[in-house]
Amino acid sequence: MTFARLKTRLRDTVTIYDPIIVPKMTGPVKRHYAKTVTSALFISRFVNLAVEGFASQSTTWSDKNGVLYDAILAIEGPATTQWEDGCASTNVKQMTAWWSLELSIEAFITHIEIYYRSFDKNRMNKFSLILSNGSSIGDSSNVVCYKDPDIGLPDFIQNRTCNMLAKRFFFFNERNIDVGAFVELCYIEINGCWKGTWGKNCSMSCPIKCTHKQCYPGNGLCVWGCDSLYCLNDQCDASTSVCTTGCISGRAGKFCSHYNVAYNGTAKQIPLDVKAHYAIDGKRDTCITFTATEQTSYLQIDVMSISLITAIYITLGDINLLTGNHIIHCSNTSDSWTNGIELFNGQQLNKDLDVFGFCRYVIYVPPIGTENSKIDLCEMEIGGCSNRTYGLNCQTSCSKNCNGPCHLLTGDCLFGCLDGFRGKTCGEECSNGRFGFNCSESCDGCIDNACSRIDGLCDHANRCKPGYEYGIYCNKTCEDWRFGNNCNKRCNCLKSPCDKLTGSCSDGCEIGWQTDSCDE
Repeated sequence: MTFARLKTRLRDTVTIYDPIIVPKMTGPVKRHYAKTVTSALFISRFVNLAVEGFASQSTTWSDKNGVLYDAILAIEGPATTQWEDGCASTNVKQMTAWWSLELSIEAFITHIEIYYRSFDKNRMNKFSLILSNGSSIGDSSNVVCYKDPDIGLPDFIQNRTCNMLAKRFFFFNERNIDVGAFVELCYIEINGCWKGTWGKNCSMSCPIKCTHKQCYPGNGLCVWGCDSLYCLNDQCDASTSVCTTGCISGRAGKFCSHYNVAYNGTAKQIPLDVKAHYAIDGKRDTCITFTATEQTSYLQIDVMSISLITAIYITLGDINLLTGNHIIHCSNTSDSWTNGIELFNGQQLNKDLDVFGFCRYVIYVPPIGTENSKIDLCEMEIGGCSNRTYGLNCQTSCSKNCNGPCHLLTGDCLFGCLDGFRGKTCGEECSNGRFGFNCSESCDGCIDNACSRIDGLCDHANRCKPGYEYGIYCNKTCEDWRFGNNCNKRCNCLKSPCDKLTGSCSDGCEIGWQTDSCDE
């Protein structure tokens, strides 16, 4: 299948429409799964959702040769108004007619492009474009995105903006029986983004604090405002969902979505300053000041236990004149950071840093400047969880089988499992005959494949199966020409070594030997 063209559009205008209820349709409906299309059409800004849905129509026209003009033809293209290129069509002499697309999940539909059959504009006249979260043309949730006005006749090619969240689309028309209602769609694009996504090819997620996780596909701004649950004084920007006055106690980040491990910690500023705690008191309007001196200046925050740190959110004050590199270290030594790791090193100190460290102390070192250089730091929020906890408030313990910390949201073990366990959260023991890291090793030589899932030691006193040398792991097979328990028997096969388990020779015995294993 081919698509005629790629298109570039940007729609950020929001239009609000009044809902109407359309009379319920009756009659046969033929449904098709539009994923028979082999390639999806992506526009520069959004996605053509039509190729990901179920196409259906109220009836299906069949010509004198029995050819069906099915609903899916409107999706397949090409983007023309020519009947001979293939158009979806309903039967004649109907009072109502519709073509529908049903999506698997809700999507924010931005605009719809229609190529109607270029035969008679009267057949298209007074059409409606309807969006719905219901299951039928008469559902109470239906909203009219566009209705063709009574004046004049419509163009065969239509491009209409909707900006609405829906799961189903209808092209609808109704007439008296003498004229009859028609739907003759040669091609249709339904553009937008799946709910919760935005941007080019809908590749970005909506801000996590957007109410209902819904944002405009063109710019990522929240449709219904922001969830202010963790914002100080319940204040957040309705467009961006950023908490405008800070976070409630114990939260961190511009959306206050992180648990702030610094909140119950301690702070020390060098040169010594009794106001160091201002940097972690949860107030973004109380600040400490760094002044360049001969002594290295820094702020050390002790989060009180080794923690997984994934975000640092810094609020600077009005005085910010220092030039040079800002450095942030992560260390487990209170008087030095040389044995730790560097989380950030750059001239522009970003307000919102995505980092990854596993430590107890976070140290901020401002740039070295002249004696008149100063910088105000008002708050340093540290997003993460203390050792081996996760969840919204770090109240859930990671699996005891994790080989280190776990993911702060899902609890998945970040560095795999302790020996003897497997799975994302390391809740599965190794199956019989498997052991070690991620159950990647086998103990096939143990009797009944029974071994320790941790180190592979065989369980039974005799330990090893025939065909293996005795040892604590039973992982060494017999040498060629030997077989049996602890490889204590020798076979005298004619040319090839015998089976190490049974001793059977495949090509007979040397002269003077007999039995299947040629050992007598």
